[in-house]
Amino acid sequence: MKKYLVLLLTTITLLSAGTMSFEQTKGTSKIHMPFQYDDNGQCDQIIERKAYMSCYSYKNKIPLFVAYKLTKESVSPSLKRPSRFYYDNSVPSKYRSKLSHYKRTGYDRGHMMENASADYDKQAQLETFLLSNIVPQNSNLNRTAWAYLEKATRIAAKRYGKIYVITGAIPSKNNFLKKGHVNIPKQMYKIIYIPSQEKTNVILVPNDKTVSKNEILTSKYKSSLTEIESLTGIKFNLKEVNNVPEQKEIIKEKTEEKSFYERMKEKAKEIDYKDIYYKAKRAI
Repeated sequence: MKKYLVLLLTTITLLSAGTMSFEQTKGTSKIHMPFQYDDNGQCDQIIERKAYMSCYSYKNKIPLFVAYKLTKESVSPSLKRPSRFYYDNSVPSKYRSKLSHYKRTGYDRGHMMENASADYDKQAQLETFLLSNIVPQNSNLNRTAWAYLEKATRIAAKRYGKIYVITGAIPSKNNFLKKGHVNIPKQMYKIIYIPSQEKTNVILVPNDKTVSKNEILTSKYKSSLTEIESLTGIKFNLKEVNNVPEQKEIIKEKTEEKSFYERMKEKAKEIDYKDIYYKAKRAI
C-alpha cells in the first residue's frame, strides 16, 4: 500500500510541475531578432523558440528580454489558452525557476511574450508558458495596464502588417523571491519597432501597482532606446532590421492561403470572354 501511495504522490508532483520536454527551434533568432545587439555578456543562454527568442540570465533566473515578430496574420487566430506552466528543461537545473518559487508570493507569473500573441500555433502557444519566458510581475500591473499594452502591440501588428517587439525586465539589485532566488524586476519595458514606418516606440514602467491602464500609453511612461540601453547595458541597433534578408515566415502570408473561390475569381479576370463568344459564334 505504501509503495502505491508513493507512486501516486510522485505522479501528482510530476503532473503539477509540468515536465513536458520542449525542443529549441534553431535559427529563429534571425526571424524574431533580425538586427544586431550587444548584451555585454549578460545573456547566459540564448533560447530559440518557434514563438520567440530569449536572453536568459542564470544569476537572476529570469529572461532579461524576449524578442518576437508579430504579423497581421499571426495575431488573428485565437486558440484556447493553456492552463499550466512548464519548466524549461533546456536551462540547467540550478539556474531554472520553478512553479514552487512563485507559490504564495503575491506575484504573478508574468509572460514576457504573452499567450495571445502566440495562439496561432499550439507549440508556439505552449512555449509562452515555459518559465524561461516568465518573470515575477506585480499582479495589478500584469492584469490591467500591461495587458492593455500587450493588446496595443497586437493592434499595431494588424495595422502595419509586421512589427518587432522586445519585452524586457530590468532586474532589481537585492529583491528576490524567497524561494529559488528568482529576481523580482524593478522595471519592465517594451520596445515596439515598426519597419514600414521606421518608427520605434518605447514604454518603461515600474513593476508595481501604480501604473494606470489609462496612462501606460501616454508620455508619462514614454521612454527611448538610449534610456533603456543606459539602464540595462544592452545595446539595440534596430535600424539594421531592414538590411537583413527575410527568413522563411513562421506564419504563411494570407495571400498564399487563398481559398479555391478566390483563386478561381482571379483566373476569371484573365479570360477574354468576348473572344470566346465570337469564336463560338463563327463556329455555329
